[in-house]
Parts: sequence; structure tokens; C-alpha cells
Amino acid sequence: VRGGVQLGTVGQLHPDVAGSYQVPQATLLFEVDMAQLMAAAQGGREYAPLPKYPAVERDVAMVLGRGATAANAADTIRSAGGALVESVRLFDVYEGLQAEDGQRSLAFSITYRAEDRTLTDAEVNQVHDAVRAAIARELGAVLR
Repeated sequence: VRGGVQLGTVGQLHPDVAGSYQVPQATLLFEVDMAQLMAAAQGGREYAPLPKYPAVERDVAMVLGRGATAANAADTIRSAGGALVESVRLFDVYEGLQAEDGQRSLAFSITYRAEDRTLTDAEVNQVHDAVRAAIARELGAVLR
């Protein structure tokens, strides 16, 4: 998909069909709309400059009720972190035996970066503390 236009499709062949053609069951197929692909290639290329200043990554883990979503948590992180939050990535969900009934643990990796300077530890700590406080306050999460 580019600019909202589907350029092609990729999918796995159904095992029954793969068996009929005597090909491996994990066979992938693709179809490309060449006219759309060529039209998309005519457009200008978009480039984003590489960042001038380093990023800082911090993790945050929380225990939430199962009704709270990872999207809610990510939105809260972005909102509380403001312009310094470059990305938020969910990297762990735990709902196993050690979790209390109706609870689950979520862990996020947060990337902080300023466009105009190198962030100090104090700046990152201040923003990260604000993020942690917002998670606890707005989502009722227990931070780990």
C-alpha cells in the first residue's frame, strides 16, 4: 500500500490447494499490480534526514486490569512524554499463572529524543517519571 493504493497482495496457499499441486504446505504467493506499482514509482521519493542527536531508551512495566488495552497505555505514554517520545513499543505481555485474576503485565520500550540537543539523564529521568506517574494515575496501573 502506498498513498492509500494497494500495490499488491501476499498470502499463504491453503494446505489443501498446496497438496493438490504437490508443493510444500507453507507456500507463499504474491500478486503485484504492475500498473499501480509503476504509477507509484513515478511519484517523488520521500526521505527523512537521519537524527543528529542520540536517542535514549527506557523500559516501563506495569500490571493492569485485563480491560485496559496496550493501545490505551501507549497513548498515555505518548501524551505524558510529549515531544520527547519518539516511539513506544510493546515488547512483553504476561497473563500466566503468576498474574492475579483479571490482571496482566505489559512492558514497553520507550525511545526519547530531542531534535535540537542531546538529552541529559536528568531530562530523561524527569520525563520518564512523568510517564510513570501518568500510567499509575490514568490507568490505575501498578508499576513494576
